[in-house]
Amino acid sequence: MSRWLNELDKKFYGYGVRKENKRFERVVVKHMGRQKDHLHCHIAAKRPKNKEISKSKFLALAKFTWEKLSSAGHQNTFKEVYDSEGWLGYILGEMEKDNIDIIDEGLTYLIEQ
Repeated sequence: MSRWLNELDKKFYGYGVRKENKRFERVVVKHMGRQKDHLHCHIAAKRPKNKEISKSKFLALAKFTWEKLSSAGHQNTFKEVYDSEGWLGYILGEMEKDNIDIIDEGLTYLIEQ
């Protein structure tokens, strides 16, 4: 997951990733599934505000970059979210009051406002 996100960051920001820690905004959430035996991730991401890229091109680039990685899984879905509150409710559904470890802090990147 980190290789994929790093590749996408580099496509948008080049050397700015290392020099200025530039990244596109995203929340990465780990899920185990209903049977607790299927580790996978869900991601809520924003297109880079300072880059001119359409939603469809952003999704296509994300998918292309994922499929290019040799270690990537074959099950993946890339789509635009029309109900952000519903999506966040879904991906945070496995979080419990005493366990917020499902949010991957190392891969999540949010710009402070």
